[in-house]
Amino acid sequence: MKQPSEEDVARSVEARKAGNKALVAGRSEEAIEKYTEGLEAVPNDYLLLGNRSEAKLVMKDAKGALDDAVGCMEHSENKWPKAFIRKANAEVALGLTRDAIRTLREGLRQLTPQDDRQPWLDKIASIKEVHFNVSTTHTTGMGRTLTALKPFPMGSIVMTEHPVVYWVRKNEPTVEGDKPLTEPTPKPPVPPKEALRDAGFDETQTLSPTATDDIVEKSKQSVDPNRIVKKRFPDEDRVAAICEDNGVADAFSGILFGFLQLSKEEQDIVMACCCPTIPLSPIAVVLVNIAYRLSLMEVFKQLGQQTILKLIMINKVNAHGMKRPASTHAEAGIFDVASKMAHSCTPNVLYDGGECKWIAVKNIPKDGLVTFSYNSTSFLVHSAEVRQTVLRQTHLFVCKCERCIGTDHTRGIRCPCGKGSVSGDSDDATRYRKGTKLLDAERGLYNEKAWFCAACKGTWTDTDMEKELQRENSIEREVHDMHGKKDLAEKGQYEKLKDLTERALQYLSRDHWCYLRLCYLLSLYHYQLARRSRASAGELLNLCVMWGKKYSQGLTRTKVTEAAPMIFVEWDYWMSMVCGDWPHLMQEKVSLLEAAYPTYSTMYPEELTTVSIKDALAKSKRNITTFRNKVFLGKAYKNLRYDYDESELFEKWEDHLADRYITEVKKRDGGAEALDALLRDGHADPVVQSVLSSGK
Repeated sequence: MKQPSEEDVARSVEARKAGNKALVAGRSEEAIEKYTEGLEAVPNDYLLLGNRSEAKLVMKDAKGALDDAVGCMEHSENKWPKAFIRKANAEVALGLTRDAIRTLREGLRQLTPQDDRQPWLDKIASIKEVHFNVSTTHTTGMGRTLTALKPFPMGSIVMTEHPVVYWVRKNEPTVEGDKPLTEPTPKPPVPPKEALRDAGFDETQTLSPTATDDIVEKSKQSVDPNRIVKKRFPDEDRVAAICEDNGVADAFSGILFGFLQLSKEEQDIVMACCCPTIPLSPIAVVLVNIAYRLSLMEVFKQLGQQTILKLIMINKVNAHGMKRPASTHAEAGIFDVASKMAHSCTPNVLYDGGECKWIAVKNIPKDGLVTFSYNSTSFLVHSAEVRQTVLRQTHLFVCKCERCIGTDHTRGIRCPCGKGSVSGDSDDATRYRKGTKLLDAERGLYNEKAWFCAACKGTWTDTDMEKELQRENSIEREVHDMHGKKDLAEKGQYEKLKDLTERALQYLSRDHWCYLRLCYLLSLYHYQLARRSRASAGELLNLCVMWGKKYSQGLTRTKVTEAAPMIFVEWDYWMSMVCGDWPHLMQEKVSLLEAAYPTYSTMYPEELTTVSIKDALAKSKRNITTFRNKVFLGKAYKNLRYDYDESELFEKWEDHLADRYITEVKKRDGGAEALDALLRDGHADPVVQSVLSSGK
């Protein structure tokens, strides 16, 4: 940009003085004209931009005031504190109180020790009173918690907040926030012409595509890579080396570097976060050693070992996962208010890590406790024993919410009395444990008869149940390993899933989280295989929906839907997308979408997913009218609605495999030998390949 001449500078100074005089006299419109004249002479004069921002705000032009304030900050290189005041005032006028708090905190960092900080702190406090509809209170046994200052109906935004400090958690997967379902949007194969013909497709009309590829593409935010700055700090490699020497991922050093850049007031906010006592364990020794070695580094010497250790623990217990578009790393932040939110295994808010907002998933009364799940929502399907074990490892406390203390409905184990059959009503032969081992240990109740049977009225201690609990532990480990596999359709996985399901039914019950997770995995298995085998896609998607319905029924039966309703709704939506454009699944798709849409429209009224559900529902209903063979559609819908037991579902798939094998044999001149050779070479259909692996 061309440098202004001395004459231009003199003109801008005169214009600023005249504008200031007019603004003080209450002639805001004249002041704006004078400031604009000065900017014509010197376009990058940040004083003129800042003063014009103030004048525009007086004239109720909040958007123009914000634009001038942003320009003022850019041209002053963020070194003029008043620029932050101008920007914050404009943001408050626009209702952007969350942004105004962040702007004022950034301004605090620019003040010198001689500057008066109290007016800034008072302004932040006054904006927080307007912005937050929750208050911080002390709850016995839980410490500082948040309570609602007004009722929040389901779907309302309880709070939004920018983090006080923000960093990248290296060597950890990207965190997307609190999503009940982690599976990507399904893209089922397109139905062949034969399937449309069987349904009596009216060729005079056009089938409305109900796939959501276009919506998925629109939802991908285009981000300029240059805007995502990966800032490196001095001695960052040395910190990583210290962590590596101690066998710990460098997932917390970001908070240390970020902490050093905060104002004193912001540092006090972070240090005031809950920090539990480190339990005596091998990991505690490692963390103490890391804190000591980091305290010897010049960059962290001012913090000291105790502060570093406390910051590491604050990161572990209070940090919320965050997500920026196109980020390749997990991210986290400490919040002034949100980091005080209590955990519950029946949370009443969901966390959106992309926009840092908390949405009511249930109605919250005035003065009600605001809670969310510290672990991902998918963990709420697990038993209290698993939930508490994970929370103790990740957040160093034992959960005492109503769901953990009360009857555990997701840990049904087959009763030793033998009453009830594997395929019978599980309620007649299921025991539920009250409390968990962790709570028993805390209260000294090692020999409490926590197990009981509704059928025989018997009660047992954990010691009495040793054999059954060992079986449960073995199945849980195997289910966990299966859940970690990305490709469930690879060779041999079907047999493992079937074996685990049969053992879960024999030794546990349909009311155990392992059984629910296996239904979930079997649904995913059939979907993944359908993506690879066009010839068997129709039957595979049928089975995918049937196993998915067993998972849905289990969520309702074990009261998981009461604890975390979005798990159920997310799953309905996922299954509706699995149905694709297949005629025999179209009515089921409509039913699933009709069940999911009311909750989505309440929780996320403006999001693309809600728009896609509404659009897919309308198109699916339209498509049904193009299928003239109503008898075919009725039979298909009735087939899906029939509640098959597990053995029938396995039999349906294995019968289909046998039919496919025989069909392929008949196609080959060389018979079974030629087909076996083709299978061994890996050139056959994946479904037929699975026949060989199953030993048929």
